[in-house]
Amino acid sequence: MAFKLASTGFLHESMSVARDIGILTSERVETINNGGFEQPIGEPYDKIFWWNIFRNDNKFDALPDSRYKAEGSRSLKIVFRNYVKPDLYNVAQVVAVEPFQKYRLTFKVRTDNLRTAGPPYVEIVAFPSYQHIANSIQFPIGSNDWQDVAVDFVVPEGVEGIEIRTVRIGCPEECAINGTLWYDDFKLSRN
Repeated sequence: MAFKLASTGFLHESMSVARDIGILTSERVETINNGGFEQPIGEPYDKIFWWNIFRNDNKFDALPDSRYKAEGSRSLKIVFRNYVKPDLYNVAQVVAVEPFQKYRLTFKVRTDNLRTAGPPYVEIVAFPSYQHIANSIQFPIGSNDWQDVAVDFVVPEGVEGIEIRTVRIGCPEECAINGTLWYDDFKLSRN
């Protein structure tokens, strides 16, 4: 039931139902759950308002990593192995927010031997319409230590939720991504 409510755009009511049936423990809107990837990440749609990782083929994987982390004891390691599809949509979380409110999304990203003509970045879209709201900078190509990323945005009228997701810059067919990136320390705050 919580998923059906969320898919219609009633995110606040969906959060209430999710809490009532025990699939959500956070008591607040405007919260990124497991922002530091310290807790296990399940399969897509295991939990609403949680990280969902869409593994659409063996050219992409995402897993916790305790070797490289910016905060806490783990990060999320994303590995690309000659991923050539022009579209990319794989690491995402829905967050309940307030319409007309100004927010700042912050997180950390690290890259290792990342090679592509269509670099990945984080996009923020209205949920469930997927209307574009804002996006981060493109992630740096090559090998780079942890960098702070911030995205300021305003939630449009009538929107109760956003989806934070990893996408890529458009490039021609057969534009491969290879290499690794890490995420850590996702936070959402009023701006």
